[in-house]
Amino acid sequence: MTGRGETAIPVPFCPGKDDDTWYGEGDDMIFIDGETWPPSFHGTGTEEIFGAGACPNVEYAGPYTGYHLVGNRDYHGKVSMYRFFVTDPIRFQKSIRVTLEHGHANNMANNYSSCAFWYQAEPHNPFPALATALERRPRMGTNPHDIAHQEVQRLQKKAFQALAFLNVNQIQKAVTIKLMRAMKDQDYKTAIEECRAGVSLLDELLEQRAVRTGK
Repeated sequence: MTGRGETAIPVPFCPGKDDDTWYGEGDDMIFIDGETWPPSFHGTGTEEIFGAGACPNVEYAGPYTGYHLVGNRDYHGKVSMYRFFVTDPIRFQKSIRVTLEHGHANNMANNYSSCAFWYQAEPHNPFPALATALERRPRMGTNPHDIAHQEVQRLQKKAFQALAFLNVNQIQKAVTIKLMRAMKDQDYKTAIEECRAGVSLLDELLEQRAVRTGK
């Protein structure tokens, strides 16, 4: 990106990884005002710049760094994080280029996406056109956690709609407890089965209600 920026603030800068390879050794590098190697800023790994050395196994949110998505307890599946350069702004006069290695020395092929915001003075060169909405949609991937999570979300949405309609609190409590335990234990098969069982029971209740009320 070219031009003069009073402050550069990626808010957030979020790799959205969707495969099963270790991503932590990819260094962050920020090149200021057209400089070549070595850059002014050269980090020690992807997880460190987002405030999480050795990678967290649960989500957390800090004021300037955080992991708002951790797909699994290890590094498998989708991971998304953020970094606010508020107390340590990065300024540039001519240009800035922010890069992130995919593994050590780009030895991996992880699929990343990112979003960044910054302050920039006028005038500046035109920005490139944004990709279409369809092109920006996240890919499903083949990770078991992602597939189970999507199916569970679909079933939960249907279940909660029915629960709100029927006000069946005991069913909601039972399904939620079993589901949360299964997802925590990475027992995706059981999690989906519990959701389907709850939805099936709710369908029966809805049918019985329709027979009684004629609706």
